[in-house]
Order: sequence, then structure tokens, then C-alpha cells
Amino acid sequence: MADVRISVENGRIVVDKDKVDVALDQEQVKWQGNAPFTIKFATGPIPDVVAKQQGAKWVAEAGPFNTRSALIKYDIVSGETVLDPYIQVLP
Repeated sequence: MADVRISVENGRIVVDKDKVDVALDQEQVKWQGNAPFTIKFATGPIPDVVAKQQGAKWVAEAGPFNTRSALIKYDIVSGETVLDPYIQVLP
């Protein structure tokens, strides 16, 4: 599983990875943040994921990804703030 850490501070979203590599049909991505957030996918039929609170963290998971698209664009949305990293699906 690929992990992405999200920090929301002073109206900005910062991630520890702008690009995440996952194996086709095998891996999930797990996002963990310090504030509520939603993952909104721009590509294909992948449903958006709303983070759920787990203790002091907010956590969301998606995948495995079976799209043949090499890059999956998505937005991290927290309040009015948006960041747009991506997932690279490897064969």
C-alpha cells in the first residue's frame, strides 16, 4: 500500500508525495491527514473518497486501480483549499 501524508495548515494543503506509484490491480493508496479532507478523482469511474476520523488522524483509502490510464489525476479538498497531485499506475 502506498501512503501519503497530508498536512492542512494556514489555508494550505501540503503532501509528502506529489506522485504515488502503484501496481496495476494490486495496490491501494492510503492518505492520512491532520484535518478533514476528500479525495476527488478526475479520471474515469473511480468514486470520490471522504476521509474518516481515526483517533487524531483523518484517513482515506482507494484502490486497487484497474485503469489502463498511466496517470490518475485527483484533487485533495479540505474546506475551500485544493491540491492536485496524481497516481501513476504501473503494469
